[in-house]
Amino acid sequence: MDIVRSVQLLAALVVILIVLAGIGVLAFFQFQPPITATPAPLQQFSSYEELKTFLKERMELSMSSYGYLRSGTVEVTRAVPVPMAEMAIAKSTSTVPVPSTGAAPDYSTTNIQVQGVDEADIVKTDGTYLYVVSGQRIFIIEAYPAETARLLSTIELQGQPQELFINKGRLVVFGNQWPEQPEPVPYTVAEVMPASPTSYLPGRFFPYSSKAFAKVYDLSDPEQPKLKQDITLDGDYVDSRMIGQWVYVVINSPAALVEDEVMLPVLSKNGKASRIKPQDISYSDDVVDYGYRFTTILALQTQQDNTAPAQKVFLTGQTQTIYVSPNAIYTTYAKQLSQLDFMDTAIDSIIPSLPFGVANNVKAIQRSDKQKSAQFQAIEETLSAHLETLSSDQQLRLEQTFEKAMQNTIRAKAKDMQQTLVHKIAIKNGEITHVASGSVPGHALNQFSMDEHNGFFRIATTTGELFWNDELKSANHVYVLDEKLHIVGRLEDLAPGERIYSARFMGERAYLVTFKKIDPLFVLDLSQPSNPRILGKLKIPGYSDYLHPYDENHIIGIGKETMEAEEGDFAWYQGMKLAIFDVSDVTRPKEKAKVIIGDRGTDSYALNDHKAFLFNRERGLLVIPVLLAEIDETQYPEGVPPFTYGDFTFQGAYVFDVDVDGFALKGRVTHLKGDELLKSGYYFDSSASIKRSLYIGDVLYTVSDRTVKMNQLTDLSELNTIELIE
Repeated sequence: MDIVRSVQLLAALVVILIVLAGIGVLAFFQFQPPITATPAPLQQFSSYEELKTFLKERMELSMSSYGYLRSGTVEVTRAVPVPMAEMAIAKSTSTVPVPSTGAAPDYSTTNIQVQGVDEADIVKTDGTYLYVVSGQRIFIIEAYPAETARLLSTIELQGQPQELFINKGRLVVFGNQWPEQPEPVPYTVAEVMPASPTSYLPGRFFPYSSKAFAKVYDLSDPEQPKLKQDITLDGDYVDSRMIGQWVYVVINSPAALVEDEVMLPVLSKNGKASRIKPQDISYSDDVVDYGYRFTTILALQTQQDNTAPAQKVFLTGQTQTIYVSPNAIYTTYAKQLSQLDFMDTAIDSIIPSLPFGVANNVKAIQRSDKQKSAQFQAIEETLSAHLETLSSDQQLRLEQTFEKAMQNTIRAKAKDMQQTLVHKIAIKNGEITHVASGSVPGHALNQFSMDEHNGFFRIATTTGELFWNDELKSANHVYVLDEKLHIVGRLEDLAPGERIYSARFMGERAYLVTFKKIDPLFVLDLSQPSNPRILGKLKIPGYSDYLHPYDENHIIGIGKETMEAEEGDFAWYQGMKLAIFDVSDVTRPKEKAKVIIGDRGTDSYALNDHKAFLFNRERGLLVIPVLLAEIDETQYPEGVPPFTYGDFTFQGAYVFDVDVDGFALKGRVTHLKGDELLKSGYYFDSSASIKRSLYIGDVLYTVSDRTVKMNQLTDLSELNTIELIE
């Protein structure tokens, strides 16, 4: 409660001394508390009581700082590429026997970032079969040859499947389910703390509202898949990676108190349950944003059904982003420390503005043995008494002096106010070991903002906010951390007033796109980890949400075209933009080619999910799903305002021929029928929306929740269609 009271006293102090509306300091204290750069070491709880006390204290602090306890969901985005030569866009070979009509052709694989680290998706192929997530079912389709493709089997699931893997005749499915279990479940002391049976424990367990599941099926007979492993854990599925025969799964469970008792997650495999024990939970003393989570990493053996899943549990903040290399998982989340350090700094900044006697009194209070809350109470009283002795004009001048001092303090501490905590967790053959913790200023956009190369971890972040004032306006940074996650190199304050829209690390280079009104593409040199530097930059209209390597000297960008607004310091989004950037001269990158698709309102799954992006350089093939919006310009005889949205006229896959000189539209494929699109109005959501595309041999397969369609790649003539949902 001391920390909570201190926050309240400082808020009262700031209200008295500063014109809050001018710089928004109170809002800053409430929503962006400062932190230090050195994370606390990981510890483990010794008892249930210690865990409970820790959570109660931190929740009280969080609720005081934020007004309520935020519980937000996890946004996990994807990992970053290894050097260009190692990229896993190449051909694969099937691990499932193929029909006797001949050898399996080459086929596309999921668009991943790290060679040897597969990522789960809603569609997978092994060159012979397709495995598709649609609704609450998994469809297994004999896809090759396309002319005789047929639906082999359907797996009905309780809950919502989200993604899947294929591994040597094994199907691994992840998702969430919501069991009906309204009553608390009794359990014994020994279940939770067998080493301390006399410790106080509640006699009931309050069930979570959701369970994450992982199910492993044997596909020896794809017409009759057999469930071999059925694993659940209280909480929500976050993300997963597959390395060899091992799948690593990240699951988040809210660290909540219900009726003053801690909810402890339960792990179950094939009906055998065990509850997570407090002494198995690793944590640090760092205070985090948005509330706490039990973040569990499970290691599943896909081929050995009797192997129990290994697990590690961490008490963290909301896991925002993960990056996985062949040897490590990096988890990140926002964190904060006690506001007390910043309070002292804030008071120190105004002391020079005080009369000698008042300043000495304040310093004496700071040096006293009083608790911090009592110190701030005494300082507030001292300053209030001093202000009452001044005339109105003197009070105004002093407040203006205080305001300037606070602005300088905030400016100096800006990078400490938003921080991301990083945990490095080693993985090898199912073993999971925490290695190090570190922190960097700012927050990462997604996992493309992170990378591991030659033992160094690189991360691009943004601090501040786009439309805040000068003290807290946004800026962008790149940090290089060593194997112990100590910062060894930094490149700070790129594109002030803008934020990162996309990032890509490629060996000793990195590419960043920032944006507010115009799109700067930065080319960065990371060859010296201790001295990252800018090689060149390009400013053009629009921005890229996703960057994908074409070759060592060219990058494909996919995002939006923009038009600068006359009304203010921003730009209006327009149609979707594909661009090829030439970085052969790193000091002078240039946009070599571009194509604009549609008008304002045009969208694509590929803008937010790189797995919807199908590219093969050898074939000169690029396929992306597009929701096309077009403006009827005849309705605007005086010109189309830049904020005007188009009407939806198409949804489906755009198929391009692509080379370093540009894009040529080969054709389009849609799953829509009749007037489905015309009925969409201002919002389009259809089970016929194409979400993924892939190829097997010379056949393009497009997949929606409702349909799998097969078209000849040479001319896009239709070969076959399988309806998944009537």
